Amino acid sequence: MQIEITNFQFVPRIPAEYSVNKLELNWREIAWAYYHKLFDAQTLADFFNVKLPDLQEAKFQKVDQHAVWVIEELLRKQVDNESEVSEERTMKKWLYIVLSFIFENKEDFSDPLQEVEKVYADFGYPEEIKSFVKYMPPPEKQTISSTHSKQEAKERLFSKWQSYLDEQRRIFSEL
Repeated sequence: MQIEITNFQFVPRIPAEYSVNKLELNWREIAWAYYHKLFDAQTLADFFNVKLPDLQEAKFQKVDQHAVWVIEELLRKQVDNESEVSEERTMKKWLYIVLSFIFENKEDFSDPLQEVEKVYADFGYPEEIKSFVKYMPPPEKQTISSTHSKQEAKERLFSKWQSYLDEQRRIFSEL
């Protein structure tokens, strides 16, 4: 599978602690997200503080250009000590983390389903989430009558979103 992601433009900034608590992430997976601009250098420093709390070199009050250089060098050293990982699996992990974060914090977004649309675009239109992208038509077998309210349609999308999260949680817990 060819992954067509360049830089994330619309994904909300997710705290490092949330990501690490959601899934086990290795340094290559963290580097993938950082270099695709899923998060900034401050969040990268936070990953070091969460995963390697005794590493003094990564503790910065303010992440200026010098700190970015130091943190990126520390990241390169961590990555060099790890085996290659599948880019597809890495992308799926981050897709799950991002969608979980939005779902769990949906009250903080004016339109969480619109956030899903942005994530869908940023991640290269992954097939596995199109069932809860609100502008996508329902599968052929599933018709939505005109008697269904917008609220019912919205609830159906949230239900599909929750099902996706449950399935991904199960898959990643088995790895």
